[in-house]
Amino acid sequence: MLVIEKDNNKFSFRASAIIFNKDKVLLHKRDGYKYWILPGGRVEMGECTKESIKRELKEELNITEDVYLNYIIESFKNIDNKNYHELNFCYYLEIDPKKYNLDKEVITGLDDKKDKFKWIKITELDNYNLKSNTIKNILKTHNNTKEVKHLIEKN
Repeated sequence: MLVIEKDNNKFSFRASAIIFNKDKVLLHKRDGYKYWILPGGRVEMGECTKESIKRELKEELNITEDVYLNYIIESFKNIDNKNYHELNFCYYLEIDPKKYNLDKEVITGLDDKKDKFKWIKITELDNYNLKSNTIKNILKTHNNTKEVKHLIEKN
């Protein structure tokens, strides 16, 4: 996985997925973490981002759909006095949860039982602590466009 840590700084290269089911989006939270995030993970050395998110979706949820690049998000944050720089290639897809046996309220990840996934109504996103306000705004206003947008998020 592509992560670089030096002193009080951490860089990570991530691929994630915006997975919609009608008026809901699938979010991910690891046991013990404060924040909800999009499903996905860190890109491996020598792996393109599309291969990375398809691998992560297969490993975590057994999803095998095609994905479409929608956003490239550069995040610069300070969390608990540590500087984070994340480069996130964010892909989009829609699924029928029944096809993948993902129609439960809370879904446990296949490769790690500490991973939890939940379908959340777009209208209820403000009730959840997302790690990124940029992601929250994207989810609220997503319009299924195939256009790729580059966003920079600083806190």
